[in-house]
Amino acid sequence: MGATIFGLTYQQVYPKISAIANVGAKSLPQLWSINHWLIIIFFVLVTVLLLYLLEKHGPLRRDKLQPPSSEGASGPSLGGTRKESMSDDLTPSAQAGD
Repeated sequence: MGATIFGLTYQQVYPKISAIANVGAKSLPQLWSINHWLIIIFFVLVTVLLLYLLEKHGPLRRDKLQPPSSEGASGPSLGGTRKESMSDDLTPSAQAGD
């Protein structure tokens, strides 16, 4: 449906949008008639603010990133020593090498 509407209105809409958007090869400071350092400082501040907010709030899906803290339906916790956690996985052929 959207493709049909786009195809039918293309001849009337595209030239108007193209005339508005065709300003040539200009940068944002040239379009807004301001110093380029203001744009750079603005983007640096926005980036620092974004990184600060991400660091402050942490991962959004913390429950998906960390293993469960206690035993439950999902099985035993990841605590314990390596030997204890691997002892059940050893087959007789692997134990023969000990």
